[in-house]
Amino acid sequence: MSVPSVKKVKSPPVVPKRREVPVVFCGDAHYGPYLPVAVQSLIDHASDRCHYQIIILDCGIEQDITAALQRQIRQCENFSLHIKNMAAYLQRYNSIFRERHYFTQAIYGRLLIPQLCRGYDKVIYADIDMIFNRDIAELMAIDLGGNYIAAVPDALLAIERLAGERNALYIENIAGLSPRDIYVNSGLLVFNARLWRKDRLINKILRFIEGKKLLLPDQDAINAVCKGRIHYLPQAWNCLNRYYLDRWLTKSGREQQKHPAIAPILAEWQAAQADKRSVYHYNGPLKPWGRAAADKAALWWHYAAKTELYPCYIYNLAAAPALDEAGNRRTVYKFLGLAVWAVKQRGRESLYLLAGKLRLAKKVTRKNAVYIYVFGLKLFAINRRQG
Repeated sequence: MSVPSVKKVKSPPVVPKRREVPVVFCGDAHYGPYLPVAVQSLIDHASDRCHYQIIILDCGIEQDITAALQRQIRQCENFSLHIKNMAAYLQRYNSIFRERHYFTQAIYGRLLIPQLCRGYDKVIYADIDMIFNRDIAELMAIDLGGNYIAAVPDALLAIERLAGERNALYIENIAGLSPRDIYVNSGLLVFNARLWRKDRLINKILRFIEGKKLLLPDQDAINAVCKGRIHYLPQAWNCLNRYYLDRWLTKSGREQQKHPAIAPILAEWQAAQADKRSVYHYNGPLKPWGRAAADKAALWWHYAAKTELYPCYIYNLAAAPALDEAGNRRTVYKFLGLAVWAVKQRGRESLYLLAGKLRLAKKVTRKNAVYIYVFGLKLFAINRRQG
């Protein structure tokens, strides 16, 4: 009796599970509109072997921006989007998370990431004013060991500390860093979220910030609390723009005689500037969306042109007031060709200058009030209604 042959059925191919890559941004009405550009740069360099979970900590982003982001992400098979409303958290820590004229409460969002992303042991944070020219998933391969974060040393502050400028004393006295401790930039962070939660670092962060007048509260707190437990990344992962560092190139020869350690810092930063795979950070007041001549603006506009908000960016750039070299919007009023009055605006601070030079008054707009200063003295505050 013959045995019937059994037809072999091919097994379906095994599809490897994609590696999860959580990437967090934090934005408000001021920076939120430019989120699609940073996200587009991630999309263009993403790997098919990874799934990218884009997490937005929403501190007041307009709904049309989040809607545009949702449409952008839906076009990518290996991307997903989660938006977390931060209003309750910012209200909870309102007495600690103070604002100044050059930053809002949105900067503090990154400090809450390990608590908000409990489903992940490792999480990446990036500033909105960054452009990625490489796959961000590479950061997930870093072995953090017993370190709380991975971050890039701040090249500018490293040089200023070596040169003995005033920031050196601030970092040592306020942040508590010794000359041996390296100060990092908080624009790009890889959190050891599991260890951060285990050691309850958020409590230490809040205690450090509370009651202090800090120049960069989020960055100062991260450096102070994570001191000694930071994995340092190359400059190419957070390459600062030329706005602040260019002046050190012109006087580096003179300074190098006093401080030879400045030369290798500048050399690494220049190499990162030239590297086409660097992650570029538009830190400082001159942003590419507000000034077409900003450092590497063409790179930002390359990705902006791929987003649906591109026409809006073009319109806003054309309508924006001209900025001076310091990133200020300056309007001068003249009589018979002579400057009699000038208004200089930067962020939420307006300076009123007599004869175009003499500082007469200052107006600072904050979340709950408008403060008026005359000759440096605060005269009064106008409470703002919360709608």
